[in-house]
Amino acid sequence: MSVLLIAPHMDDEIVGAHTAMESLDTVVFVTDSACQWRDVRMPTEEFIRQRKSSALRVAGKYGYRVVFLDFGNEFLHRADPIYKASLFGRIAETIGTGDLVYVPSIFDQNLEHNLCGAYSLVACLVKKAHPVMYTGSYPMPEGTGPTSVPCRPEKAADLQLYPMEYRNLVEVGYPFLGYEHFLDLSSASTLRRASDQTVLQRHL
Repeated sequence: MSVLLIAPHMDDEIVGAHTAMESLDTVVFVTDSACQWRDVRMPTEEFIRQRKSSALRVAGKYGYRVVFLDFGNEFLHRADPIYKASLFGRIAETIGTGDLVYVPSIFDQNLEHNLCGAYSLVACLVKKAHPVMYTGSYPMPEGTGPTSVPCRPEKAADLQLYPMEYRNLVEVGYPFLGYEHFLDLSSASTLRRASDQTVLQRHL
């Protein structure tokens, strides 16, 4: 069994699931993160290069491997069924039977997060993997039974390995410290309670 984390953007592994990082074997970054911050004043290729360099530094510290799927951030919103199948297929390829997979929260207010969460969750069901939803900011709905874990003291320092992202998150007052929230979806009843309140049908 491997332990994976599916991250919509490069930095979400720290922002959303820092307390799980020491257990990870692989982090899969779905997008190239190019459009995450609209006010970036550098060529797109250089921005992506810097983000990947930061992601690899974090991976080197924690000892897991990295997979870059390199989907464009803006293309996650496309309704083209062929594109959706490609996105789902690439995510599913990274997941093995029985793997423990941290997937982005499908309750998140960030559309890229809940889109990636929806595709990742269905991929886990198809591959018979063990999904655990994560979020570092937006709480899960009442009745779903998440576990809230206090952030580790090193979280802010680790996030500074992404210097531009850390600065932007601080400037906008993003609540990346405090608690991280995890929802184990391995049981059918928990999955049913979660899916009754989610965006799954809208996205898939």
